[in-house]
Amino acid sequence: RARGLEGRAAEDAARKRAADLVGLLTALGPTFIKIGQSLSIRSDLLSPVYLEALAGLQDRVPAFPSDEAKKTLAQELNVRDANQVFSELSEVPVAAASLGQVYRGRLRADGREVAVKVQRPDIVESVALDMYLIRTLGPALKALFGLSTDVVGTVDDWGKGFVDELDYAREAANALAFNQGIARTPLGGTVFAPPVVLEASARRGLTTEWVV
Repeated sequence: RARGLEGRAAEDAARKRAADLVGLLTALGPTFIKIGQSLSIRSDLLSPVYLEALAGLQDRVPAFPSDEAKKTLAQELNVRDANQVFSELSEVPVAAASLGQVYRGRLRADGREVAVKVQRPDIVESVALDMYLIRTLGPALKALFGLSTDVVGTVDDWGKGFVDELDYAREAANALAFNQGIARTPLGGTVFAPPVVLEASARRGLTTEWVV
């Protein structure tokens, strides 16, 4: 019985530490939230208690102000106001992620309903600095937590993934290539990526048709 109580106490303590870690990553910002999300599937590194807690980061990403998002869109699309391109744009994002957020809108040119993804302000610089600091601290973190993995290599892989996710031009090109390729197979018309609206997309803003 005593062992059972000790085991329960140890599990409760682990859950508290995991919850504290999630709170810390959330407070540290987008880069660390993204890293936590990446770690949430690394059962080779963390116990189930930590994996469960980190999975909750998907629902804890704070949105940034919509005024900032509209300002970014206007700058990227070379217009005075985002309303010149979009006749409608939701007041709040329909989804917020660690590196950007998505709005529901409508094109002024032809009335198509669209999804508009906008990068967080200064996210590229923030990610670059955070990854540099984490990479520098990698050996110390490995020793502190007794990790058997290549921490620096893992951080480098994360960095490459972040760079890819922040390249909306590449994402648009990949979506176009995927749709062209899949259209030549029996899955054409059934499986597809949301069509990209190139005239309303740029480096930090990606517009696709709204898919129900």
